[in-house]
Amino acid sequence: MDKKYFIAEASEKDLDEIERIETESFSDAWSKESFVSLMMNPHSRILASFDGDRLTGYVCTMQIDGEAEILNIAVDSEYRKLGIGSMLLDSAIDSLDKEFGLTVYLEVRESNAPARALYRSRGFTETGIRRGYYIKPKENAVEMEKKVQ
Repeated sequence: MDKKYFIAEASEKDLDEIERIETESFSDAWSKESFVSLMMNPHSRILASFDGDRLTGYVCTMQIDGEAEILNIAVDSEYRKLGIGSMLLDSAIDSLDKEFGLTVYLEVRESNAPARALYRSRGFTETGIRRGYYIKPKENAVEMEKKVQ
């Protein structure tokens, strides 16, 4: 990456940009209220990437009792293929409490080859299929997991 992007905890002032990227990225986009709920939940976290003042992507995680889940990750279409998704994923995993070991889970659309490749490159393995998990359009989800220390 040529530019100096940075990661920070997302705040309420970032919600409009997060919602914009979410809607641009997913046919079954989460509502702004979903992100507000995550911000209020003590077990979840939203990290955002920035190019100066511009929010370029985000990742949402939840962690409870030795398990964590990558709930959502998206990058602004103008900033894709610059390594920001990798940076967000790495930062999200680094931010988890790994004191006693941890398994991180996620689901990804079966057709989303770039995301599946990213997750495999970070040590996630494909563990199963959830048939018809996604609704718009209807598609299977690939379940993935990674054990971290």
